[in-house]
Parts: sequence; structure tokens; C-alpha cells
Amino acid sequence: MSSLETFGKVAAFSPYVEEDIRQGFQDSSRLNLKIYMLKGTLDHIDLIHSTIAAFWPILEQKGYPFRYEEFPEGRSYGL
Repeated sequence: MSSLETFGKVAAFSPYVEEDIRQGFQDSSRLNLKIYMLKGTLDHIDLIHSTIAAFWPILEQKGYPFRYEEFPEGRSYGL
């Protein structure tokens, strides 16, 4: 059993979605997951945006319920 079969909800903050994760979602049947991703527009990390953008079509194609939000701030973790 993998962690994707254990947890039903995923929250990713400023996620870098690695190729093996995207490929795993692409190659597997749809799991019972709800996904939430957010990113600050001030993070200025192009890899974060590009990997999220590459992940969206996979989630849509597989029919995953997901939500993505961007906020006009960077990562402060409450500091």
C-alpha cells in the first residue's frame, strides 16, 4: 500500500511536482483523492509554476477534484 492509498486529501503549498509523481498519476487509475494546491505569486520560482502547470492536465484528465489558488505574497510561514 502506498501513501496515495492511505490518505484521501492532499494539500500542497508552493509544490514542486516532480516528474515521477506526475508520471505516477498519469499511469495509475484514479485514486480517491481530493487535492488542494496553493502558491504565492512572489515566490518567483519558475519550476514551481511550470510543474504545477504540467500537473493540472493530468488531474483534469483523470477527473480528480482539485483546487489551485495563487496569493499575492511569498512564503512567510507566519513570520
